[in-house]
Amino acid sequence: MQKGFAPQQQNPKTGILESMELHHHKVPQRNGGLFDFIKVWPDEHRKLDPFRY
Repeated sequence: MQKGFAPQQQNPKTGILESMELHHHKVPQRNGGLFDFIKVWPDEHRKLDPFRY
């Protein structure tokens, strides 16, 4: 992610190539938490954030 490219992996369930995402931890981005985040894969992100599609 340092050079602007997120790490990628093939999703073991779907077989689709996916990029790592940033989950705004503690304070959601929509509430002003811009810089507190953790790196997660899309499936993990869906479990952590009920507002995510």
